[in-house]
Amino acid sequence: MTYIKTIWENDVTPLNADNMNKIEEGIYALSHGLPDTIIDTQEKFDELIESPTWLGFENIALSGSFTATGKITIPSTVKKIEGVNGTVITINSEGLTQIEDFAFGYATKPTGKEYEIRNLKILCDSNSRVGGSSAFQSCIKNCINIHNVTVWQFGDPLELATDETHCFDNCDNVDNCYAGVLTESGIGFYNCSNISNCSGSSAAITYNLFNDCKNIVNCDILINGDHASPSVFTNCSYLVNCHVTFDSITSTGTVTGFNFCKSMGNCSCVISTSESSIFGAYGFLCCDKLSSCVSTVSDMEAENIYRSLYCTCVGVSCDIADQKE
Repeated sequence: MTYIKTIWENDVTPLNADNMNKIEEGIYALSHGLPDTIIDTQEKFDELIESPTWLGFENIALSGSFTATGKITIPSTVKKIEGVNGTVITINSEGLTQIEDFAFGYATKPTGKEYEIRNLKILCDSNSRVGGSSAFQSCIKNCINIHNVTVWQFGDPLELATDETHCFDNCDNVDNCYAGVLTESGIGFYNCSNISNCSGSSAAITYNLFNDCKNIVNCDILINGDHASPSVFTNCSYLVNCHVTFDSITSTGTVTGFNFCKSMGNCSCVISTSESSIFGAYGFLCCDKLSSCVSTVSDMEAENIYRSLYCTCVGVSCDIADQKE
């Protein structure tokens, strides 16, 4: 192994905030591979996304806060997008007349470890579309290898055929991400696979945090406050170490931790609320092939709160049996 001696010399560069940010960006770039370019102004960002090829860059670093109007399609030649210093992208729908399938993503989902999106916050503001309903059905779509990305979806999707919006749609290998839904009906993670350490929240009337997803690991979800009809995991498969807590929730509808899910290990649901504050609640509903799963309710005598209903366990026994079964 060859070692290179580095000598640091004082060139009288002031250690102000701007220079410290440059030092941080330099260290980050060296540890993650040098980017082809660093986009750090709105002018550079506009020039980038207006180019069909994104100016030919493959590895792009974004530093700062940026805004865009309408759908941003990432060219298939762009392989890595990384945020630096808390990068935020706000995508609005001002002046748009049609509903787009997504706000940020690839036209076709790529394959390969070289594709990666990291350290971004994406705000999809659909409220200003001409016609009133949401401009974007999904905020981020057809992306892979996503790490530390926060997505917020705003809007009212009444004109959508599916009547719902998504934060993450058709994405694979999603780690340490957050999905926030502020629409009338929404889904945090839809049709995604290989999800770990992710969470989310919602003010939606009807809300599924994970819907039609598979291979979900280490996701701990806390739901509290007022919700109409939240279901955390719906129609998902192959879940390990996933936990749901409904804490002091009020709801005019039915709340469900795991709904029509299968092949689950070491998962749990805690329902801490009174029967008078909700219409109904289920820890596990119509779930199959559970192992070492636990369901707990604070009010065991409540007639409308069930630890589980219509579920089957395999292998190691589960503690989900309800007192009303």
